[in-house]
Amino acid sequence: MNEIALPGENKEGMTALEQAQALTIVTASDYTAADNFCVGLKGLEKEVDEAYDENISAAFKAHRGLVAKKNKYVEPIIAARKIIKGKMGAWNTEQEIKRKNEEARLQAEAQKQAEDEALAAAAEAQQSGNKAEAEAILAAPVAAPIVVLPSFAPKSKTTIQTHWDFRITNAALIPREYMAPDTVKIGGVIRSMKGTISIPGVEAFEKKV
Repeated sequence: MNEIALPGENKEGMTALEQAQALTIVTASDYTAADNFCVGLKGLEKEVDEAYDENISAAFKAHRGLVAKKNKYVEPIIAARKIIKGKMGAWNTEQEIKRKNEEARLQAEAQKQAEDEALAAAAEAQQSGNKAEAEAILAAPVAAPIVVLPSFAPKSKTTIQTHWDFRITNAALIPREYMAPDTVKIGGVIRSMKGTISIPGVEAFEKKV
């Protein structure tokens, strides 16, 4: 049977946490001893609360008051910066769309020019009697150099963060590996029905804490 010391006894120099970690319950007597130890810990917890709670409460009130005074001044500043950064971000996004559209337009022009030049070269080879060369020119893929335009937005000291986001357009098409069970709903149903409901793929069990 375990000989469990109350917190104040500090058995063999062990702390309450160390005693709890070393505790094993094998017999009914062990269970009762563990119960007494837990009750003793509850009493010790109450003593610690009484010793510190008043000072903690006073410190918390002082902290809360200082935070409120700080927020009175800093929150409008943060809100103003957020508004400005939002407008800068919107403008930046608009310019990026324009840049990509212009890139696409120039790329299409470059591609058409490369294809026209290939056709002209093939026609010239054909007229010169180089049929094989003409066929080779026509069979070869035509790829214009990639067009990359610099950003339209000027450099700024303000950091505008960019991140990828998403929106769901059709939940029915989302693969299963991207779906997560609604554990909050499942837990609520299990607790309210006390395990009497059967949910496929879910095992309800009772545990004591």
